[in-house]
Amino acid sequence: MVLMELPDFCLEILTRKLKKEGIDGRFAVTIVYFIFSRAVQDVIKNFDDEFPSKKGGKAYPRSMLLAIFLYCYKEGETSISGMVKRCRYDRILRILTCGTNPSYSTLKRFQKDCNKKAFKKIFIYTLVELNDLDLLKFLHLFIDGTDAIIRGSKHYKITRDELKALKLLKKYKLLSKSNNTFSKNWEKKINRKIDGNADEKEVKLLKIALKNPSKFTRLMGREIQVFEEAFEKTDKDFLCVIFPQAAMMPTKKGGYDFAFNLQQIMNEHHIALGTILLNKPNDYHTLEDVILDLKENFQILTEMVQKYGHRNNLKEIPRLLNEAIFIMDSGYFSDYNLEKAYEHEIKALIMPKNKAIEQNQEYRKRKGIITTEENEKSITKKDFKREKKSYKCPYGEKVVLEEVKEINSINNKGKDIPEPLIKKAFVHVCYSCSECPLKEKCIGDKDFKIIIDKVSSLSYEMSDKFTNQKYLKIYSPRFQVSESINGFLKTQNGVLLLSGSDENEISNEIHLKNTVYNLTRIVNLKGTLY
Repeated sequence: MVLMELPDFCLEILTRKLKKEGIDGRFAVTIVYFIFSRAVQDVIKNFDDEFPSKKGGKAYPRSMLLAIFLYCYKEGETSISGMVKRCRYDRILRILTCGTNPSYSTLKRFQKDCNKKAFKKIFIYTLVELNDLDLLKFLHLFIDGTDAIIRGSKHYKITRDELKALKLLKKYKLLSKSNNTFSKNWEKKINRKIDGNADEKEVKLLKIALKNPSKFTRLMGREIQVFEEAFEKTDKDFLCVIFPQAAMMPTKKGGYDFAFNLQQIMNEHHIALGTILLNKPNDYHTLEDVILDLKENFQILTEMVQKYGHRNNLKEIPRLLNEAIFIMDSGYFSDYNLEKAYEHEIKALIMPKNKAIEQNQEYRKRKGIITTEENEKSITKKDFKREKKSYKCPYGEKVVLEEVKEINSINNKGKDIPEPLIKKAFVHVCYSCSECPLKEKCIGDKDFKIIIDKVSSLSYEMSDKFTNQKYLKIYSPRFQVSESINGFLKTQNGVLLLSGSDENEISNEIHLKNTVYNLTRIVNLKGTLY
């Protein structure tokens, strides 16, 4: 197979034609300059080298396919079938494709089979361009997660027992050729195997096959190793058949679905610095994955700046990462994430859960959502406002930190745990309760109020930070910054729908969408330079 010879697919001709389209072709011109840059062409060359033979049909230049994806993502077209249709009638795409019509399989293979490290480099080159414009500097990094729902029904699952049955049928060569070939004859074969089998476990598995024959085909048999590897990484009893690596998780559209946890890293200038897709249903154990991915990105960025960049600031780039404050919401507040921030020596600002509850309570009061019944209930710890090394009761009295006690818990014994990570009892006491009008609802017949926090020093200090106006001010832009990129990716119902069907494809999909986002930011930020 050899690459097509398309004389019109070159920088000069494409940009001249697109500029004639006026405002409609403006972003396409940005895309063309980007894909014909030396850095992107070096990446694309590795893709084009896959077609060394002079035999067979002609292949589309990979640069052209990249341009199609970038333009369609910018226009909000995320499905490959939709891209194929647009290539036939969209004026800009007709220019970018030189009047050709790439097929569905051509576009699918490009996104599915190309190396994801290469797509990551294409995305990171946008950071090189931002660095050249002196627009990459940052003090804060905002990390946020969102639901990335896969193309696979939550009802099409395979259980651990069904996998055992699948392996058994493969062993006995009883798998059907396809979904359409199930017959009475196939059922008779299974029943004969059941009748002549003295092994109760095997009989049970064979009966499972009869209940849902569509899962016991030769095609499914080829996926046995994939299913086994996916089950090793989860404690769940089932997997998605279409996408075994996905996790079942609650989503913002309501209910549960098979999805990935998309972690986005952005700076205060609304620039995407990295993305990672994890099969973890929440954010409690994600920070180390995010840190390692971000460090890899900055290593690649340093190498690309050295090779393709125009600014000689190689020492400044790693310093940006080392000195930044990583800002996260309360969904990330866990001992694991605090520990990983400590181990990797990053400055983390993670909203504690009690602060999030406090803000939610204040919001409900402002909106008049709190009812009379709620006001009359007993006062609990969440009704106390956290202050520096203390709490403040609803009546205004302070419950002050009096002592810190060692806890002889199983978690602390016999383990080489760094001092900041050891759980302790932080004891807060208020002795001004005897005349308090809220005494009966708060402490009953006791003479004073005690609040004990059994947490690590890291956790306690993080809660303290959120009593400081300096840190509250740093945290305050988190929502608008994170929503700038997630709003670009999400659909109207607040979730991201992935179009890919395996991990490599969805990774490439996200890197290309982030590339489009950063290219848009470059265009917008350029306008503020003058």
